[in-house]
Amino acid sequence: MSLSKTVLITGAGGFIGHHIVREFAKHNWTVYALIHRQLPEELKQLSNVHIIQGSMTAPDIMSQITTAMGDGPK
Repeated sequence: MSLSKTVLITGAGGFIGHHIVREFAKHNWTVYALIHRQLPEELKQLSNVHIIQGSMTAPDIMSQITTAMGDGPK
């Protein structure tokens, strides 16, 4: 049985966060990257990285995340 490897990384546009995104993507994980401002250009090229722009302090952020990941209201 093959399990899907999916991860949500907050702070993906930061110094540490973008390195974490790159490592997960390199190991064939599907990555949902929550960014507040801008994702580094090198990560935009990765087909298994999906960008969610927003802030963890936004009232509707969980709805945005679950919709982007395919588990929320459409």
